[in-house]
Parts: sequence; C-alpha cells; structure tokens
Amino acid sequence: MEHSFYKLSSGADVYNSLNELNPYHNSTSFLINAVGDLSAVSFKCPLNEKSIILEKQLEVITLTGYFTTIDSHIHISVSDENYKVFGRHLQPVTIVL
Repeated sequence: MEHSFYKLSSGADVYNSLNELNPYHNSTSFLINAVGDLSAVSFKCPLNEKSIILEKQLEVITLTGYFTTIDSHIHISVSDENYKVFGRHLQPVTIVL
C-alpha cells in the first residue's frame, strides 16, 4: 500500500482539490483522512436537490469516501464552536480556513 500526504492552502476548495489529486490513475480504492479547519462547508443530502452551505469556522471531524477519474463520492462531518456536528455528501464550495 502506498500513501501520500497533501496540505491544502488557505482558500482552497476541498472538493475540487481532492478531485484534482487522483494520484493513482489506475486505482479505484482510496482511504482519505483529513484534519483542519474550514471557513465554509457545502454538503447535500441525497433526498434534497439543493446543497447547504455553512459559512463559519468549522473543524473537520471526518472525511471519507472514494474518487476515481470518472467520479467521486465523499462524505464529510464538521463541528462548530458549540460542538454541533453537521455532515453529508461533500460538495464544491468547501473552503480551507
């Protein structure tokens, strides 16, 4: 098993950055772990067409899923300053603090 470490810059979009990485072009299995703070997160429930965007300081609790050259399916959960946890399918406009 190979591993790689990436640091996303402040202002980077997490969703787009992960989809641009794809370091192993012939693989469809990835284990993703992340720590850090966000200034905005966007996620969506499969039962709702519209994404939800929260714009405030949030801490990444979990980030898991897969991405391939064709598509991605990534889940995220975040916590705010009051320990409330939010999460669903990761969408663009999830910004590194």
